[in-house]
Amino acid sequence: GEAPEIIPSTYPGQETAYIPSGAIIPVSDYVHLMPNFSHKIEAWGIEENLRNITQKDGKYYILPGLREIVVGEYSLAIRTDIFEEHNIPIPDSYDDLYNALKQLKQIYPDTYPFSDRWEGNSLLNQAATNFGVNAGWGAGNGLRYDENKDEFYFYPTTDDYKEFLAYFNKLVEEGLLDPESFTQEDEVAVNQKFAMGKSFAISTNTQEVISMRNKMNETLGEGNFKVDIIPPLAGPKGRIASSNKLDNGIIISSNALENPNFEVLMKFVDWLWYSEEGQILTKWGVEGVTFTKEGDEYKVMPGLKFTALGINAEDEEAKDLRNDFGMNNGVFVFSMYNGHKELMYSYMTEEARELTKAVNELSTFRNPDPPVLMDEAQREEHTMLTQALMDYVKQMTLQFIVGEADLETQWDAFVNECKAKGADTLVQMTNDIYKSN
Repeated sequence: GEAPEIIPSTYPGQETAYIPSGAIIPVSDYVHLMPNFSHKIEAWGIEENLRNITQKDGKYYILPGLREIVVGEYSLAIRTDIFEEHNIPIPDSYDDLYNALKQLKQIYPDTYPFSDRWEGNSLLNQAATNFGVNAGWGAGNGLRYDENKDEFYFYPTTDDYKEFLAYFNKLVEEGLLDPESFTQEDEVAVNQKFAMGKSFAISTNTQEVISMRNKMNETLGEGNFKVDIIPPLAGPKGRIASSNKLDNGIIISSNALENPNFEVLMKFVDWLWYSEEGQILTKWGVEGVTFTKEGDEYKVMPGLKFTALGINAEDEEAKDLRNDFGMNNGVFVFSMYNGHKELMYSYMTEEARELTKAVNELSTFRNPDPPVLMDEAQREEHTMLTQALMDYVKQMTLQFIVGEADLETQWDAFVNECKAKGADTLVQMTNDIYKSN
């Protein structure tokens, strides 16, 4: 049939998400049929997060996964054995990281102590919020919300962004950070540098670090190294983390409204995806049949294996929780990490659990930027301004960091060029629309 109209849900600092108009129902009209969903939204303080999936019509069209706590997934991995061998303190801040890298450079002068992957997007994204800006994967459209002034501003031209760039430029200029970190696409080569002791810090996440260790077991030998994910580092603004507690979600076809069992459907969705009973069933199965529980700890029954967590994974005789029982199958589970924190922890490796605990215990959480709800014409103009600006910002960000552009002599020219490309117009337009919502 004819393709549905596409309406983007756009708000500053976030990637654009698209939803088909008319093909799915505004689920926010039917949450009165979903007591489990509604209770968790209130009990876990997720109302602000819901604002950012709300459309211009004041409704939202996706039922997101809900998390009681914020998940910690990305941080830095370090060669802990090398740090310990040379009595170098484990970094707690970006200043600590700089000092640690300097010591490593003195000991291993022919190396870049830090060589990163993912073209620096993870590293810059992790660090930026602690400098009071956005960057990397989280660069968005250059806009950031000031809660005190209740308005948006263009963060790439701020002193905070200049300080952020200066920090990473210092790492590059002093030979502490491999400049190829921001351009190298061959992840195998980056990982090999780390695995072979030619670098000692790298961006990672709680799944990737397991793969890294497995590869290093082959190259260095099991027990001959130690790699750990460290808690996210503090910056000039502190240790800041996003307060987002939403996960992947589901949409419901508008055809469902014509079904006489529509209300039953919505109540079933509420039970299956949002009740504790439904979430335990879809993740772990039936107590006494597929799992046992001692306190907050879930364990598979004897004779079963849980491959996703590596439990009895090598036992060829054991029945598989997913393949043989259908639990944790990706159909009825948004992702591993949603629900009550005890249930979330039950699906995490010990390392992922400790990182998540550290994020929630140590961080100051930043509220999501409020949505700016635009009509089609406004959105088109906004997008055109944003694309030209952010292409330039990303180009100059790289040049400032690797030293191809000089922060002291070319910063003012950069700011003026951003204005010439419409930064002030973008800010004015955004705030005008925001105030009119």
